[in-house]
Amino acid sequence: MQFLTIYTPAQQGQPDEAQMAEMGTFVEEMYRAGVVLATGGLVPSARARIANGEISIKQEPQSGQDTKGFALLQVDSQEQLDDLIRRFLAIAGDGESEIFRVTGPED
Repeated sequence: MQFLTIYTPAQQGQPDEAQMAEMGTFVEEMYRAGVVLATGGLVPSARARIANGEISIKQEPQSGQDTKGFALLQVDSQEQLDDLIRRFLAIAGDGESEIFRVTGPED
């Protein structure tokens, strides 16, 4: 099963060096285990909408800093996913992770 997680920290700003090192070790371990397929930061750049057949694209102001982070995960069970999310949040600190199951034609 694949899941996309999007983490939003409770407060903006950069984590301290110790937190970054711990997170780096955790993510590297998860890449080696084949659980993490991709990670990165998300910076708002635009919003696209359609209403009544009209499409609008509004550019967002660029802050230069990631405001959210994502991870694409490959897990064997809900329990494995829950464990990974708990471990991640314990390192990342206060905030929220949205979790989306990735589905495809075979689902």
